[in-house]
Amino acid sequence: MPDRVLHDKIQLLMDETGCERGQAELAMSLAGFDLEKAVRTIGTLLRDIVVVKGKFAQGARHEYGLVLLIADRRREHLFRARAVLSYNPALYETPLAEPWHEFERALYAGRLAEGTLQQASQDLERALVGRVESQRQRLFTALRDESAGALSGFLDEMLTAHFGRAALTTATAVDVVDVDQFRRLPLKSEAAVEAPVAPREAPLRLALEAVDDGDGPAAEALGPGDALWVRVVDPRDIGQYLARLLGPVDDAGPRPFEAPIEESFTHEGRRVLHVRLTPSVSGVVAVSPDRRLKARLHGAERWWRRLLPERPGARAGD
Repeated sequence: MPDRVLHDKIQLLMDETGCERGQAELAMSLAGFDLEKAVRTIGTLLRDIVVVKGKFAQGARHEYGLVLLIADRRREHLFRARAVLSYNPALYETPLAEPWHEFERALYAGRLAEGTLQQASQDLERALVGRVESQRQRLFTALRDESAGALSGFLDEMLTAHFGRAALTTATAVDVVDVDQFRRLPLKSEAAVEAPVAPREAPLRLALEAVDDGDGPAAEALGPGDALWVRVVDPRDIGQYLARLLGPVDDAGPRPFEAPIEESFTHEGRRVLHVRLTPSVSGVVAVSPDRRLKARLHGAERWWRRLLPERPGARAGD
């Protein structure tokens, strides 16, 4: 092939794809100097897309988040800057090792899930974009170097500037993909033929605290079908998360709410009351039998009746 023709083809490939001369020459060589094939090949050679995946947790505030940056490090173009903030601790369990598109899908799913702080997520996203714009040169230098340490530091500083000096636990991972991988998501046929069966989750039981009431019934008088006022005091992350979903929360923390009793018995001198919080979440209270509690005895049909199994021999008015 005449040098002039080859030169023109290489220049055209550079103009069409924005690649560098060395990349264009390699693509032409791999494609047998066929320009059409070279255009299809070049995408696999342009490993210029860098994906930064981050997650963080604020233990004291029981808030969890994901952060995603996708950029073309050669053109210095930011494709996406996304973030989500939630009370749901499951968000922090999102694995950083999974493919970037799965991480992005988890982030978007988090935006739609219960416990998500929508306005706070938008504020965090704006802070992320602002940080990128104000430190653009620093960011793209780290992207070109594929420096996980520098990129982790970039996100850590952004989070600290946004949330203040709150105790943060952070983790970061960096992926580098070619243009074709970025433009084309995996097809369903490329996934595993048979997905693993998810393990069956055990029912969740939370630690609760009963509310005292000097005029209320004694604990030993309460049984299935009665309603008890309780407060979630479970120290686990999932307990703090559910406390915000199940009842009102103020500056002092979760406030009491009414829940139906589904089982009661006496054990080692203590009255044990099991209450139903949701169809899949229960709680337990253990108090002195003579302790007077804020409770509601059998009465009018309550909304929570549907959560309790029917008791043999129970009357419709019970």
